[in-house]
Amino acid sequence: MNYLKNGVTESCVDKNPSLNEIVNGVPFSKKYFYIVHLLDRVLFGEQNQRIQELLTAAILQDEILELHIFNEEKEFFVARNDDGLVAYEPLVHGTFNCKSKNKRVITRNYVIEKANQEKANQEKKYKRLVVKEYVDYDEENHLAYVEKTALYKLEGDEYGNK
Repeated sequence: MNYLKNGVTESCVDKNPSLNEIVNGVPFSKKYFYIVHLLDRVLFGEQNQRIQELLTAAILQDEILELHIFNEEKEFFVARNDDGLVAYEPLVHGTFNCKSKNKRVITRNYVIEKANQEKANQEKKYKRLVVKEYVDYDEENHLAYVEKTALYKLEGDEYGNK
């Protein structure tokens, strides 16, 4: 499968990939999480048979605006453009093309609003989205910058708080 990445023209990219092409292009060794922006709602959760069927149907019915499939290994991003869906090059955690010795990884946690938790209608309630930011340093200009940001995982409430 060809992906859209820096320096590659869109003519080299697979348009309208299937869910199997997206997930099996660089397979996950563990279960993955998803966030999918459909025409009428946003869904998120953990991989299961029901969501596999829902995502496959949404791709076939041309309802997906954006799709993120991710876990602690990598993130796939698929987005709609004029010609359909385009799969971008996977962001693999731990692969970091930094130019300096001052690389850093910052973990950020974003709270999922309660209203969105209820709308997702999942067996498990997810409270936070965990994101990894890979920070590099430009020695010449003395500036730190985020080289890449990748979704890492969804977390529930391990402490029993509601």
